[in-house]
Amino acid sequence: MLRRLEGILIAVYGCFLLFLMFSGRYSLYMNPKYMWLTFLSAVMLLVYGVHGTVYPPHRARIFYTLVIGLLLALMLGVPARELGAGDMLFSPF
Repeated sequence: MLRRLEGILIAVYGCFLLFLMFSGRYSLYMNPKYMWLTFLSAVMLLVYGVHGTVYPPHRARIFYTLVIGLLLALMLGVPARELGAGDMLFSPF
């Protein structure tokens, strides 16, 4: 089950990137001039995820699955919004 979960999480990540592109929220996360690169990455992630779901790897990688799951949780859990000048003044970075 864990082996197939890796492929499913990667495919969901590719779908999320495509959703960002087609919903108009892409510019809230990344520079629009790299949209072509993100599109290629999303397609590759979808192909890799479907392949990993149909033909799962022989060995489950728990750390890899946790990292992909954490990335998806952050992307889906943190709402996208426009940043204003006040947000930059109090940035911890």
